[in-house]
Amino acid sequence: MTLAKPSPRTANMFTQRRISDIGSAEGRYVELVPKRTIDIEPCPYFGGCRLETHRERALDAVWVGEIHGATIHAPTFAVTSGDTLWQLDRATELPFFSADYSDAFRPAEDGRYSFKNPIQVPVKRVERAILLASRVSYSYFHCAFESLPKFVLLEEMGIGPEVPVITNGRSQNSVKELLTSVIGGNRQEIPMLPEQRLLVDRLHVAANCANLPDDPSLGIDRVAVDPDMLGKIVRRLRKPARNRPRTPILYISRSDYARIHRTMGFQVRDVEFGPEIESIILAAGGKIIRPERLTMAQQRDEFSSADIVVMAAGSAVTSLMFCEPGTKVIILAQDRNVNPGLFLTFLKSLNIDVFFVFGPGVPEFATAPHWNFIIHPQLFRRALSAVANGTSVPDGMLPLK
Repeated sequence: MTLAKPSPRTANMFTQRRISDIGSAEGRYVELVPKRTIDIEPCPYFGGCRLETHRERALDAVWVGEIHGATIHAPTFAVTSGDTLWQLDRATELPFFSADYSDAFRPAEDGRYSFKNPIQVPVKRVERAILLASRVSYSYFHCAFESLPKFVLLEEMGIGPEVPVITNGRSQNSVKELLTSVIGGNRQEIPMLPEQRLLVDRLHVAANCANLPDDPSLGIDRVAVDPDMLGKIVRRLRKPARNRPRTPILYISRSDYARIHRTMGFQVRDVEFGPEIESIILAAGGKIIRPERLTMAQQRDEFSSADIVVMAAGSAVTSLMFCEPGTKVIILAQDRNVNPGLFLTFLKSLNIDVFFVFGPGVPEFATAPHWNFIIHPQLFRRALSAVANGTSVPDGMLPLK
């Protein structure tokens, strides 16, 4: 048994030190797989590339744990036990106040944290539960890559269907469908809303590597997901298309998604020359979909019946899990402020052929990965022809080092 003490000055749930002075009342964890690295097979790209990418990708340790007498704080999904606080939504070492935790917690002189203000709602108590929720698990992308691996890992460790799961109450409908497809429809779900607190006598938690935003400045560490675990999730989700004709080219448009979210004040990237690219797709006999308008089942039908999928780097890559083995995927991305390593570790488990098309970003936000980027129609037409017919040679191969 490996015991660990939480580190109060990071967003990591547990440090990896072996110690023996943790109180049994606070809980314990078991490290199943230590930190390790995997090699990513190179993939072709078109256009200019200014990325510092590497063949070797780091995977964080895999562990399962149990916290006793846990209080969950829904706005941040931080967990307290006694006077100790853990942040559970990343298995990575990030500064504790890198997110908006300073409004919720007060640091004490001994390095521990306490709630600044009690939440004025009744506190519900649960005897036992699995924590799947995080600050961002209401999103389709983060639910698939962060929450579901935790669930599958805990289920493999023998946590039975009688144990409910705690989810983010702000989840999108597609997230609810995704959860049901993997955890089943008979397990009780406890959705938490931002104003709530929840007491859990025995809280089951897990981490199975990390999934961070596609920021190349993070290097090779903590920007990878576990292909083996995602492969298990894919096997639960994949179903053959139901008597549908094949779609030669499927284009995943972000135009409506980006426009709507930008009017709401969010920083959301899109592809410059998007209408011209859509015209090329349609002229080649392809089809255009906007996944935010579709249910998960409808997305599964569309992706599983496509021969070639074209999409911008973004949350819609989640639905590539539905593609049949051998599908060709063209990912449009910024040539600098995106990290293909995150996508390549995920795509490694899908047995699909991946190609990138890179273009320069259009500076507009402080957060560079969210900039629009330029994919010239001529470059896209050449890349599409190369992927569909093998008529031209790619401009390079990723990883670069």
